[in-house]
Amino acid sequence: MSMVCTSLKHMAAVLAVMVATVAFADETSRQKPMSPADMARTITELQTQLAALTDRERVREVYINYGRGIDRLDEEAYRKSFWPDAQINYGTAESITPEQHWQGHMMKGFKNQVKAWGHLFTNQVIEINGDVAHVETYLTVMAIPKDKESAFNRQNIWAGRYVDKLERRGGEWRVAVREYMPYFSMSADVLDEYDALWGKYFGGATSDCAVQAAGKRDVAYARPLKRRDRAAGPTCAQ
Repeated sequence: MSMVCTSLKHMAAVLAVMVATVAFADETSRQKPMSPADMARTITELQTQLAALTDRERVREVYINYGRGIDRLDEEAYRKSFWPDAQINYGTAESITPEQHWQGHMMKGFKNQVKAWGHLFTNQVIEINGDVAHVETYLTVMAIPKDKESAFNRQNIWAGRYVDKLERRGGEWRVAVREYMPYFSMSADVLDEYDALWGKYFGGATSDCAVQAAGKRDVAYARPLKRRDRAAGPTCAQ
């Protein structure tokens, strides 16, 4: 069950408890019963709060889909995060579509040139006004090159902000416009150290998904996640 469904059930349960508490307040606190008008107003306020929390959770799920999409090379999850006509801007260097970003950055760049990578999303500000949301998300990206001859020939760390406009179309939230705003970058030659660490951690594994770009065979997609023999390595999803 998705995070949104779980959150909605939780919020619905909270709402039910709050309404029940208001309805029976006279029994627990010996106050005068709430009038029908006050009860209706309270329920309306709680429904408004629940709708706002639901929208915020659905906006957050856009970034969960995006993160899984680009780090697991899960194209389906990636495309759930952008409208097809979205614009993605990288300063004055690029102004591209989601399709161009997927084919250029992810397939030609990360998949072909990088051995391991990850996007870490941290502080996030969400402002929602009707069917439009403006979101600022801090992120840090780490990438290990496949070899010393690749375009990414050193370990790279980038940090910046996604400044996004999301639109709700047909009840679904996705990014419509993105500005990437960098503020930090560094690189180091640590490929040998990484290979030594990886070899120590997964050395001798027979699993073919003990790699970064395992796609939907990655262990995160295994249902259910099973117990395994230690030497085999991670369980691949079927």
